[in-house]
Amino acid sequence: MLDPTTDCIPTSQSLRASDDPQRYTYYSFWTDYSTSSQTAWMQVSRVKPPSQKDLRRAFAAAIEECRAESSVSQEKLAEGADLSVAYVSLLERGRRNLTVYSAAKLAAALGMKTSQLVAKAESKLMK
Repeated sequence: MLDPTTDCIPTSQSLRASDDPQRYTYYSFWTDYSTSSQTAWMQVSRVKPPSQKDLRRAFAAAIEECRAESSVSQEKLAEGADLSVAYVSLLERGRRNLTVYSAAKLAAALGMKTSQLVAKAESKLMK
């Protein structure tokens, strides 16, 4: 049996679709250079990430909902997060990508943790 930490060097990864279209299955291959043989060492399943458009829409809905729950205008939210009103407006319409830093600033201005804002957006993706 090969030990990947001592006997092998990772050389490539290939992608194979599983039965579930929302999941990827990755196979990692290791090459044992003493015998020049390639061995499938590990199989790992990953969830397929959402599209960029779906992710923007989910965060847009989450930001808008949190802002409405807090009874805060876009202007006050932008001021509290030290962002421009135009940027907040574009985020709420799903027209701009949200950076982690901007998400943290918006969450703080809304009186919540960044993880709560992300969880709310994630719940929107499931619908």
